[in-house]
Amino acid sequence: MAHVPIRRVRRNRKRRAPRWLWWGVLLALAAAGVGGVLMLTSRPEPAPGDADGVTVMDGNNIVLEPDRWPGKPLPLLEYLDGGDALREGAWTVLLYHENCPHCSEAITRLAEQTRRLAERNLRTRVAMIESPPYAQAGVPPAAKGAGFLHLRLSDRYTWFVPTPTLLRLEAGKVLTAEIESAEGVRGDATDIATVPVAHGLHDFGYVNPDTRHLVLFEITNPAARRMTIRNVLVECPCLTVLTRMPLTVEPAGKASVLMRFHPAVNQIERYGERVMAMTDLDEPKTIAMHVKARIGLDLELLPRRVDLGRLVVGSRRDVRLELINDGRGGHTLRYFSASLKAVAGGRLDRRIDPGGRVPIQITIEATGAPGRRKGVVQVHTDSPLQPTLTTVVSYEVVAASGDGS
Repeated sequence: MAHVPIRRVRRNRKRRAPRWLWWGVLLALAAAGVGGVLMLTSRPEPAPGDADGVTVMDGNNIVLEPDRWPGKPLPLLEYLDGGDALREGAWTVLLYHENCPHCSEAITRLAEQTRRLAERNLRTRVAMIESPPYAQAGVPPAAKGAGFLHLRLSDRYTWFVPTPTLLRLEAGKVLTAEIESAEGVRGDATDIATVPVAHGLHDFGYVNPDTRHLVLFEITNPAARRMTIRNVLVECPCLTVLTRMPLTVEPAGKASVLMRFHPAVNQIERYGERVMAMTDLDEPKTIAMHVKARIGLDLELLPRRVDLGRLVVGSRRDVRLELINDGRGGHTLRYFSASLKAVAGGRLDRRIDPGGRVPIQITIEATGAPGRRKGVVQVHTDSPLQPTLTTVVSYEVVAASGDGS
């Protein structure tokens, strides 16, 4: 892992939409309000085609670049449930997706500002556009009762959408587009992980919330002509592109894109998002990268999946698991459970300190009629965030030779 002074990197950071912009947009769009959150029914949409700020790959994957939309009609209207409502009048529109802490914060801000304007008899029309996969709960809690129109991008396609994005519309035309990005960074990490894009994935492993981490993606030009990377898009403000765009890459040459990962203070999750490099080539139009991390989840039970192959009926097989504590505090293992015929060897009611590793041996018993088996082995802890950790175990029970089966 190389050590590179971050000050040498030229930044091209988009700023978070400032507070005055949120208020300015709402005041500018003060219009007749709507009561409650509306969800409109779907309608058939045409087959997608490339447009400025919309790139279609394989007819099913669509990449959106909202910063290229101002001055043009909103290119999503045909792919929304009830999109025709946005063709008339002035609207504030928020693009968001589920399991996005920054999106939740943006929705809360928008709802609060709308409420304050309503107290002054200034009503606005606000629409939220949700990217699939949709939230099971439907409308976000912060938006309930706010008078927002809730629309959904068609789930017939796979969308890459930078979120949250705030749009201002007039008669279906985009006037402004602001893509929110992380702010308030107090410093940068100096360790840089270098990842060839051919691998397509960088996993930061365990990270604490509100910490900063760097990754350098190396992109190779696969074409026989010069390639320009005109933009690199991210789905979440916790990822920031630090390399200035555009980049020119000679045939078979490489370009490096430095990114900073900065999870939010309250972000606790198994994180996985995409990064999309937009090129000037017909093929590939886009180059995908992926970033993963385990944010604030101290404990990890490994391996997460085990396939034991074939087990003769009546036999036993030992499985060695390991519980790892990557966090800053200690935890206590309480007990073991399984959906399969299994027993644990040794005591589990023990302490695991920060940085500690506890081996756990499980014995699987092959019982019953021949056939495929799949179940879970679970370790229960005192962690409020991770009370249960799971390993999936699968195997095939086969008859003993000579039993006539």
